[in-house]
Amino acid sequence: MMDSLTRPACEEAIHMDDSVFQTMEQLYRRPGVRSRVALVVVAATILTGCSSVPIPPTYTQDELKAICERNGGHWQPDELTGGFCRMNSGKG
Repeated sequence: MMDSLTRPACEEAIHMDDSVFQTMEQLYRRPGVRSRVALVVVAATILTGCSSVPIPPTYTQDELKAICERNGGHWQPDELTGGFCRMNSGKG
C-alpha cells in the first residue's frame, strides 16, 4: 500500500528533473548564451588572478633562523634572499 502512495510523487520528481534539464539545455542552446558564460568565466578568472592582495611569507626570518638552529644548522643572514641555513657537517 505504501508503494502506491509514494510512486506518483517519485514519478513527478523524475519528470520535474527531466523538465529542468530540458529547460537548461534549451537555455544553453540560445545564441549568445555560451559567449556570455565564457565572458563571465574569463572575467572571474582575471579578477581572481590579478587581485592586489599580497601573499605573506609562510615563515618570518626569525622563525626560519630558529628552525635552522633547532636542526643543528647555522643561520647565514643575506640581504638579497633574506638568509639561508648552513648545516654543520660535523667535520673539523
